[in-house]
Amino acid sequence: MKRSVGLLAALLVAVAALVGATGGVAAADVELTNETVAVDGDTRSVYADLNATENVSGSANFTVEFVGIDSEGNETGTLDTRNATVDSGNTSLVEYTDVNASAYSEVKVKVHVDNETAATENVSAEIGTIEMVAGSGGGSGLSSSLGSLGTGGLVAIVLVGAVLLMGRGDE
Repeated sequence: MKRSVGLLAALLVAVAALVGATGGVAAADVELTNETVAVDGDTRSVYADLNATENVSGSANFTVEFVGIDSEGNETGTLDTRNATVDSGNTSLVEYTDVNASAYSEVKVKVHVDNETAATENVSAEIGTIEMVAGSGGGSGLSSSLGSLGTGGLVAIVLVGAVLLMGRGDE
């Protein structure tokens, strides 16, 4: 009987230690932001701009999760998860570029910080989108003409000009 009680006590201590360890790890991971941004055919990427102030000792460890949301508001699943370490006094841009506006109309960006590496008052995250920029419509004058010649054409023009100038000096 004493042996059974001893084994039960040891088992309870082990379970309590596991529960305590799991709780400790979960408590260290703090959600810093949970924002949703709209995406469409013009969206090039969704980003999280992570900042660690100079009050962070060493560096801060972040986890950024990008989640697709369809037009009916349903989460379609995690699109990407990235880890980033940001040194004290610096920023880091984490960007999701595989945006598929036909599959989802919004992207939720969740940013967590390891609270053991940085207190939440010393870190921040800005969420947003980067839109595609339409190409230039050409131009006028010499610059657009030279741009279409390429490097070889430009070298040929310079050489022809040099030969013509050298030939004029003999007369």
